[in-house]
Amino acid sequence: KAQRRRHKGRLAQHAGRVCTCAIRNTMAPSAQLIEGVGLTPRLFKALVQSPTATLQAHVAAYVPTIGQHVQSVAPSKQVMAQHWCPIVLEQGDGRRQVLHVDPLAVRQFRRALAEELKHVQEKRQRMLRRIQDIRGGVPPTSAKTLATRVGRELANAEVRIGQPLVQPLPRSARVLHVLVEASPQMVQLDLVCRRLAEELPGVLEQADCQYVTFTPLTTLKKVAAASDGVPAALEEPINWADEEAWESAEAWLGELAAAKGALLARRGSASASGSLKVAPSLRRLATADALGPGGGALLLVACNPPADVEGAVELLRRSDMVLQVAGVFGASPEDPEPVMERLVDAAAPGSALHLFFGPEYWRRFAALQRRRLATLREDEDGAEAAALAGGESAGAEDEGGEIVEPKVFEMRLIERILRECYVEEQRCEQELVCASKVLDRTLVALEDIQAAMRGV
Repeated sequence: KAQRRRHKGRLAQHAGRVCTCAIRNTMAPSAQLIEGVGLTPRLFKALVQSPTATLQAHVAAYVPTIGQHVQSVAPSKQVMAQHWCPIVLEQGDGRRQVLHVDPLAVRQFRRALAEELKHVQEKRQRMLRRIQDIRGGVPPTSAKTLATRVGRELANAEVRIGQPLVQPLPRSARVLHVLVEASPQMVQLDLVCRRLAEELPGVLEQADCQYVTFTPLTTLKKVAAASDGVPAALEEPINWADEEAWESAEAWLGELAAAKGALLARRGSASASGSLKVAPSLRRLATADALGPGGGALLLVACNPPADVEGAVELLRRSDMVLQVAGVFGASPEDPEPVMERLVDAAAPGSALHLFFGPEYWRRFAALQRRRLATLREDEDGAEAAALAGGESAGAEDEGGEIVEPKVFEMRLIERILRECYVEEQRCEQELVCASKVLDRTLVALEDIQAAMRGV
């Protein structure tokens, strides 16, 4: 009896905590779960699709009820909470669900990743050695040729310093819908908002476009985005020629720029690992354009590739709206250009994609090339003499001074594969870090787990 009373007291202490007692999840969660909070897509797929890797989590108050159905280890019925790892998954309607993961499944996943990472690194080392062998057999390029090439790159960089963010719009546009990404990876959010406030009036006047709307695209949940200061969308079209109305648009852009600090502070946290989704906003805007007088145009300013690209492509194919995409240089772990090209190809004729790196990026690049050009010009005479001496024996330079060597094409192909290996290596390392956080129970904060259990 005394042992039973002590056991009931321990249950009462744990009643409000997210301790587990878990039962086998006989349902197929993959049909309704779309992503995991902090989980990489590959780890999420591996855990959800395995019928024995996860258990459905319940609050501690549920323990006495199913104690007769769950085999636990004495003296605590919460022992499974100590050995299984909690994860938070998100459903298609935005609700969150807590599951517990078998550590053995995570360790097996991590072991397979470690082997894959080892093979990728060995492959990369072999290709690096081959590149070094090719470079050793190719005569050096003359300093004069290098100086000419660096000079062209320097001139191009100086021109791009003043590159605009917003490109000209078609004359058929009557209302412009601006979609701006507000995420922890958007490190130039303040510059983007400032450029939009400066450039939009001129671009809209040139295209004779009367109205404009603003929609923020965030990778966070609505509650978290609101707490970081991300303003709500301005869905009602604003007449930019009206000074009072345009002041409200400028205030909205200023409020969005002010949220940059709070958004960047979330980098590295589980709440910042969500994916960018544009399909819901595109569906709303395409429906409004189809039911209205038409003449809509889209301006997407983002640095992350949209995760719902398939749905977005289908919406753009059925819409007559022209799409302008500004790919902004940011901290995205993936290259957004291929996905953005798919969006532009699916949109109406006249759609276009351009990349915006920002003036600071091009100033630094121009300064680096300027120093390199000065060094090349100082050593041009000696380097040119050495290159000519090598060229006489190998005959590997043409009239323009460029290297003409078949092995160079092989080297360029290897370099392209090498970049793919580097991306694969980075992805494997991220997967390993994520799996380790799951095992250490540090992937999701306890507050987020409790909120998901309460259905907040």
